Amino acid sequence: MFARTSGREVRAPDLAALQPTLILDALIGYGLTTSPRGVVETMIDWANACDAPTVSLDLPSGANATTGTTPGAVIRPAVTLTLALPKTGLAVVPTGVLFLADLGIPPQVYKEAIGVPIRSPFGRRFWVRLRPLPLKRA
Repeated sequence: MFARTSGREVRAPDLAALQPTLILDALIGYGLTTSPRGVVETMIDWANACDAPTVSLDLPSGANATTGTTPGAVIRPAVTLTLALPKTGLAVVPTGVLFLADLGIPPQVYKEAIGVPIRSPFGRRFWVRLRPLPLKRA
């Protein structure tokens, strides 16, 4: 799908020459275990220095999904589109405007997998804006 857009893939050393209109953050996702390093840290720092808004998928790269702690560089998004269920760490880390996206997971799956009955907030929509949550200090 990306090939059908006007976007293009660039290498980290070439980032400084870019002037994007939108940045899509999907660098780390749910599996953060240590502070971002190397190319990922460089890309986070670059995105935060750009004037273009950043949209984070699931949660801002550099943030722990469960605790919201940020052991190093972290994306400062204008918008976060979290997937399936809000992550607990989103109550702590700045997310910008926060949306929840429907992945089509039946409510019965949540009940069987994690023992939590879920009532879908989506109706006929694919995403909903979550009410603003007060930020807690990590």
